[in-house]
Amino acid sequence: MKKLFTLLTVVTVISAASAQYQRMVLFEEFTQASCGPCASQNPAFNALLEDNTDKATSIKYQTSWPGFDPMHNHNPAQVNTRVSYYGVTGVPTAIMDGAYAANDCGAYLGAPACVNQTDIDNQYAVESPFYMELTHTVANDYGSVDVELYIATNESVSGNFVAHIAVVERAIIFETAPGSNGEKEFYNVMKRMLPSATGTDISDSWGPGDATTILESWEFENVYDPSEIAIVAFIQDVTTKEVMQAAFSAPAPIYAVDVTTTNANATGTTNPFLCDGSTTPSVTLKNIGEDALTSATLTYTINGGAFEVYNWTGNLAYGESEVVNLPSVSFTLEAENTLEVIVSNPNGGADGYDGNNAVEAIAYGAPEGPTNTIELKIRTDNYPEETTWAIYDESNTIVLEGGPYNGQTNTVVFDEEIALPA
Repeated sequence: MKKLFTLLTVVTVISAASAQYQRMVLFEEFTQASCGPCASQNPAFNALLEDNTDKATSIKYQTSWPGFDPMHNHNPAQVNTRVSYYGVTGVPTAIMDGAYAANDCGAYLGAPACVNQTDIDNQYAVESPFYMELTHTVANDYGSVDVELYIATNESVSGNFVAHIAVVERAIIFETAPGSNGEKEFYNVMKRMLPSATGTDISDSWGPGDATTILESWEFENVYDPSEIAIVAFIQDVTTKEVMQAAFSAPAPIYAVDVTTTNANATGTTNPFLCDGSTTPSVTLKNIGEDALTSATLTYTINGGAFEVYNWTGNLAYGESEVVNLPSVSFTLEAENTLEVIVSNPNGGADGYDGNNAVEAIAYGAPEGPTNTIELKIRTDNYPEETTWAIYDESNTIVLEGGPYNGQTNTVVFDEEIALPA
């Protein structure tokens, strides 16, 4: 991270009367892409948060356990700092305004499944002594972000206060699950906390009319989609862990006309292998411009061969996307085959920014086996009941499958010889 500038100022605001302010509830969730309980609890929890964007916001910290999670690897140190601060020992864990979610559903303390509408409504009704204004601006080249946080109060309030600014990626949608629990959709994933995971110390003693402005910047690292960058800010009493107030700054368009391509798929299926030199690829077209996107030209090639052209038409509002199935293309099959897709001519004209118009994907040539017998070795983890496997043919049809391994002890190795269909 290259920190461009940080400025902390305190000014006085004249006010005639003392008043409290409407609270924005903050949820901090510790979750993971290879956590089975996360996959079962997150969909309902995310839906609840989406239904309450006027009352609550969230930050998702992707932890290092119980398995692989590429989003954790992007910023492990800051995630671990928040894990230690709250003493989190398992995932998923939901924390509302600094306190573990109540176990009122027979699960466990901090279970996201226990959070309900009444919990949000009750916390939303608790007024805050702090007023916050939060804005951010993404650079024209989608390479960095500037953040401005304004904090004020109209009454006397004291505590061991810190202001946190979290850069989050509002939505990360994978073509295939990045971990082992099957989740493909992740929301408000923390990418960077500014200036650090311990925040910015602000005055411990505030009086009527006091205010402060904090400015931060960050050059993007490990961001999947810069158009999804948003900011969550909150004030926390470090000693009590109580979150006093929170704010959210949503993604916004930079250009009137701007289109990008994401999640190209060289096979058009979940199977990354091809048996011959023919495929029907797909690509996700996304409108990140202010104007509705009604047309675009998609040019694509595999292994640098002849370019194919597909003229797309539709109607996508800002932030909307569509999976476009491209016409079939033939090529010489190699061990590794690269699909390249370029989008141009949005709405029949120039793109506001063309640095995000190309995307690539790889498909592999399926190796020929000397026999129809393969050896399969599986070592189960702490959740053998979630372990399954499947073998697909060239039409993406399952021909053999196995698991789950219910009733087995942890970390058992299964070693089998499997005869494939002729």
